[in-house]
Amino acid sequence: MGLGRATASGRIPSGVPVPTTGLLLWLTADVGVSQAGGSVSQWLDQSGNGNTVLQSTPASQPTFVASKSTYGNQPVLQLIGSQWLKAGPLNNGPASTPLTIYVVGESDNTSNVVFVNSDSPSMSIGSGASGGQVFYAFAGSVLNEAGVSSNSPSIVCGSFNAGSSAIYVNNSIIAAGSGTTGTSAGFNGKLGIGAGFTGSNSVTGFIAAVLIYSGLHTQAVRQRIFEYFGAKYSLGWL
Repeated sequence: MGLGRATASGRIPSGVPVPTTGLLLWLTADVGVSQAGGSVSQWLDQSGNGNTVLQSTPASQPTFVASKSTYGNQPVLQLIGSQWLKAGPLNNGPASTPLTIYVVGESDNTSNVVFVNSDSPSMSIGSGASGGQVFYAFAGSVLNEAGVSSNSPSIVCGSFNAGSSAIYVNNSIIAAGSGTTGTSAGFNGKLGIGAGFTGSNSVTGFIAAVLIYSGLHTQAVRQRIFEYFGAKYSLGWL
């Protein structure tokens, strides 16, 4: 698997190497955020695939926060409900699963919300799907056993692979198995960040970074990414 380190442009920020093979989307709040008066109209994809996410409606635009103390004083996007970014089908998206998705963020919602969502097929990483502030992965049914709270900064990974999907939070697996049925189609639908593509199930909270990959990651690669994000955002579980 190809590996990359940071460049001056922020394409792969510095620190622990992260994989570039299969990388479809890279959103990081310290690079590529277009905002006016704090209102974010677009978030540029750093993967090289041109999968920029947009929001043209001012009232629905997230707020850029230049420094958030609970994220190691790194920039984040704040969402206060009914705010989200969206894109059409991903350029160079895969024709089939498996897929691996990472999110750095948090939500105050106790109802069902989504950090990342594809509408066709329907796949999500979100929180609150099964009562309270817990992370989940969805691709046909919900995985959120063990219930890790979503109301503090966390790194979440959804591994989508037909009948053997899994969700990991802060480098620990919280649910896995055939409960998530997955799909035979790839990430070819419309994409929502902070809500569904149409704005449904919107997050109240923060998002610092999103990664979407074609293919599954080994435990060693997941750990490398978790350690990179953990160091960058000064998360205390390391």
